[in-house]
Amino acid sequence: MLKFLKQLFHIDHLIITLLDFLFIDVILMLAVNISFFNPIERAIENFSMIDMCYQVENRTQAPDTSRIITIVDISDVKDRVKIAEMVDSINAANPAVVAFDVIFDPLIGTDEVNMRLLESLSALPVSRYAFMMKEWDQQKHSYTIPFRSFFFFDEYEQDGYVNTPESADGSTLRTFSLNRVFLGDTIESFPLKIASAYDKRLEGLRGEDRIIDFSPTYFPEVNWNDIGNNEHLLRDRIVIVGALHDLVDNHYTSIGRIAGVKVVAHSVQTLLENRNIRHASTLFTIIVTFLMVYFTQLWQHFLVKKMWSSTSTFWLFARRSESLISLLTFFWVCFITFFNFLLFRLENLSLDLLWMLCGVAIVEEARGFYRAFVCVMADKRHINFFKRSLYYKPLKQ
Repeated sequence: MLKFLKQLFHIDHLIITLLDFLFIDVILMLAVNISFFNPIERAIENFSMIDMCYQVENRTQAPDTSRIITIVDISDVKDRVKIAEMVDSINAANPAVVAFDVIFDPLIGTDEVNMRLLESLSALPVSRYAFMMKEWDQQKHSYTIPFRSFFFFDEYEQDGYVNTPESADGSTLRTFSLNRVFLGDTIESFPLKIASAYDKRLEGLRGEDRIIDFSPTYFPEVNWNDIGNNEHLLRDRIVIVGALHDLVDNHYTSIGRIAGVKVVAHSVQTLLENRNIRHASTLFTIIVTFLMVYFTQLWQHFLVKKMWSSTSTFWLFARRSESLISLLTFFWVCFITFFNFLLFRLENLSLDLLWMLCGVAIVEEARGFYRAFVCVMADKRHINFFKRSLYYKPLKQ
């Protein structure tokens, strides 16, 4: 038993684990700093296990139908008179909140038409509107120009910003913000404006960006000219008016490319259901990664030792097989990924598995490098420390 414990906690395992970390650090550093590795760098920066977890959920689970949020699609209507008539129909269905994921451009429409639309919008008991912050000023660290609907001029009481900077460079949109500083004032995002209008307990909420809950959910969709037949889908609900089929307002997300209005719906749902998904801290991630790599080194070490010490048919076969270790490592990686999925579902915690999966994948290479180094340093440099290694074999053999 004592001999087993000595092998279990032998310093060789620690050295190989640290060497594995060094290899991964070098590989990632090269990927980030060498120009022709730019595609790899972007892939590394855009890697997230959250995407995998949500994709697994959406492929294996039937979606829940939202009982709170309904989307009204206005993809094929531009006429503001027709939009005003649609608003009247929505108002007649007695929704709880009506949110417009559309900006009514001040430069479009005559005064008469705009007044007709404004009258319909003013009749809504509770309404919220989207706007864009534009013209980033690097010195002020703020956007400087608001692009708002034609009927807003002063305070941001009914409208919230919809800026999604991740989509500008093609990155995956996974989070939404609650607040941003705009020209010295703290203003609220469009999803928070909608959620707090529906649930007063969320008013004045502050905090860091939230991870969007992309759990499989179907938000009922109603076409703008078919509201009269679907009033039951609007009554006492949050109604988000937006374009479901606008190719411009589309975003890459954890569940693929979807319309911006659906991103808003998922964001509002995240706030109302108070599902606060968290990224594991860097320290916790390093500790878990170290333990996983160390354990990988242990089971591979004892497996190889068993191969070469046993004369049974199975172990003789395993000894001559060049793919057994790789195959078992693959299943081990699958298990680690499944463990992260369970952690995500049960504790709303997401681990950054990039280091862990890379580290587990190259343990065998790190061990091979260390074995060669041990033999050379022991026989050529005559360093006794290396002669006590588990992997020392005299070069003459």
